[in-house]
Amino acid sequence: MQANKRAGLRSDTICQRLQTTAPATTITLRSTIGLGAYLPECKAVGRIVTEGSDDRLWSSVCDPPYACCIFGFAEWSRADSWERAERSMRKQAGFSLIELLIVVAIILIVAAIAIPNFMRARMSANDASAAGSIRMINTAEISYFGAYPTIGFPAGLVTLGGASPCTPSTVTACVLDNYLATNGGGSGKSGYSFAATGSASPGSIVNDQFYSTGTPLGALTGTRAYCSIQDAVLRLQPAGNITLVPDYPTCLGLNPMGN
Repeated sequence: MQANKRAGLRSDTICQRLQTTAPATTITLRSTIGLGAYLPECKAVGRIVTEGSDDRLWSSVCDPPYACCIFGFAEWSRADSWERAERSMRKQAGFSLIELLIVVAIILIVAAIAIPNFMRARMSANDASAAGSIRMINTAEISYFGAYPTIGFPAGLVTLGGASPCTPSTVTACVLDNYLATNGGGSGKSGYSFAATGSASPGSIVNDQFYSTGTPLGALTGTRAYCSIQDAVLRLQPAGNITLVPDYPTCLGLNPMGN
């Protein structure tokens, strides 16, 4: 009985509670043998004790000579399980659907503003890069003409370059970066496609003229179509026209850049 007092309940009281509080939806019980430490008047052998965290008592059988023969602590009831899970979910921090929708809307608004600005900035950078590339081509053309005056300007852009290690010659002049000389391996450079063609004017026995071009690969890669001839003046297609300058006379007739 001393153990009963520590437990705070008399064995007959426990038995009564067990009979009246048995939940029909109890799921599982963890079973161990022996109850002597808590209820000395109950037989230890064969007595089933089930311990759980819910402190909910249940039993379906009581033994009058020993007050309780089978009793225990219910681990969880199905109803309690759902209720506790729901309470736990309510306590967890998180965003509501409305809050998530607001965040998505803000992201879309920012993207709608930022992406066009980014595209314009990239095209502007490509335009500046293309102008610089045409100037480098002009410089390389003039260098080639000075090195090989009996040939004049090379027939094509690729002659101005040469794979590393480059040995200067009439077919690989090594006066222009090979990536630009090969037009980026045929794929263009910084959103532009480049070309250069040397030719002889009427009555000349060497290629005494050339024209170079820089044309956007598409409407989203650049806003200007460039060309130049042996005077090394950078010329532009009219505003809004980004098509390739087709030949030397057409380039000669275009307005210089900045005019």
